Amino acid sequence: MNQESNNIHIYPSNMLFESRIYKIAETIKELNIYDNIILLGINDGDLPVEEKLKGNISIYRLDIQTNKWLKKGFVYKFLNVLKLSSLTFKFLCFKKPKVVHAHNLASLPVAIFYKILYNNKVVYDTHEYETEREGWSAFIRKFSKIVEKILIKYVDVTVVVNEAISEYYKKDYGIKPVSILNVPKFSIINEGNYFREKYQISPNTKIFIYLGAFTESRGIMKYIDFINRTKLDICFIFMGKGKKLNEMKKNLSNSQKGFIHESVNQKKLREILGSADYSLQTLSFKKDLSLSYKIGLGNKFFESCMAKLPMIGGGFKTQEKYIDKYSIGISIKNDDFESIEKGIIHLLNQNYDILKQNCETVFKEFNWNKESNKIVGYYKKNII
Repeated sequence: MNQESNNIHIYPSNMLFESRIYKIAETIKELNIYDNIILLGINDGDLPVEEKLKGNISIYRLDIQTNKWLKKGFVYKFLNVLKLSSLTFKFLCFKKPKVVHAHNLASLPVAIFYKILYNNKVVYDTHEYETEREGWSAFIRKFSKIVEKILIKYVDVTVVVNEAISEYYKKDYGIKPVSILNVPKFSIINEGNYFREKYQISPNTKIFIYLGAFTESRGIMKYIDFINRTKLDICFIFMGKGKKLNEMKKNLSNSQKGFIHESVNQKKLREILGSADYSLQTLSFKKDLSLSYKIGLGNKFFESCMAKLPMIGGGFKTQEKYIDKYSIGISIKNDDFESIEKGIIHLLNQNYDILKQNCETVFKEFNWNKESNKIVGYYKKNII
């Protein structure tokens, strides 16, 4: 009996909202060379261990609780990686994959150990600047850099999410990673009245929407403080989840201008996003902001371009570069009330139709239909 050909993606999350991994898996599926593509995650306790997604793509969740995985501190992280590696190794030995994608640094040690024993291919498929993550201490960053430097020699392909991160990998390790932007699939987003009807917003009020994690480093609380004080005829909608959710609900409990919307899947997002007018991008000027954040550019940025939503943000180098280069909004230089208000007024006074056209230009240039060709390219060159 012939052994099935398996392609496995390791990432310690519950795999509910991992749009980048889904897109990568679907691109590999279209190559028609693997019997099974398995997304190997961890379990919240309430989720099924196995879950079918699309065709031969499925999820398998290891018995590791998400809340324990997210605990801070070197000892907790070290023990978590040991448990992840142990359970993952058993799974890999059972499935015998031809290719393993390690989607973060914590997943890389077991992927390399398995490769040394079984001579499979390994793709280090990063989602951010792995050794410069937000919230990591100087010691953890230094230790992770040492680990990455040792292991990356055994990787067949390293993938990063933009050219800025690629330059650091070239400098640090003398390698040339494949840069694949975290962008949505090409899609036409129609305008609508979803948000106006849901929150009873006046037709003249401009709607700004924030997409993503509710964390301090994204500027959430600065935006909330602003919307609670401004007299501008605007409203802010925050869509996502995160640590600041309860504090946000408390601060917006009596607000008629700030609203919180639960996270939605990609299909629903495409249906409703166009009913906003503008986008709130990440905003932070913390001196200790991680380098990964400063030079990162996430899927939410390009989703806003896809919906043709002009934007405001500040403090993030790559984000500012794109906003200024393509004239799709305003980059502000501070996160105080006066700076945000001045930036929004400036944005509202610009030609809206031209801004929307510029957003559309960005998305036509940067979308998954184009970026996915790079996956096909490195598979044909280095994997198959």
